[in-house]
Amino acid sequence: MSLHVSAVIYSSLERFEEAISILERAIQVPDPPRSADHAFAAFSDHMQLSDMFLMLGQVDRSIACYEEGLKIQIEALGETDPRWK
Repeated sequence: MSLHVSAVIYSSLERFEEAISILERAIQVPDPPRSADHAFAAFSDHMQLSDMFLMLGQVDRSIACYEEGLKIQIEALGETDPRWK
């Protein structure tokens, strides 16, 4: 989670490239069996990374990250999410 916080700080300073580098590292952290907390952190990292790419005008990369975040959310919530019924 500290990588995520560091990325937030860089983002608030409009140092988007540095925020992206940190978020890409955070996403590469080895996956323990996915708990709800880990899935939420991975989802949040992908959403923040998407925002950074969008701010830099890298729309295709932004969309890819949003899609990956959605995939993580669907896997984590599965059938319990009422939006998928």
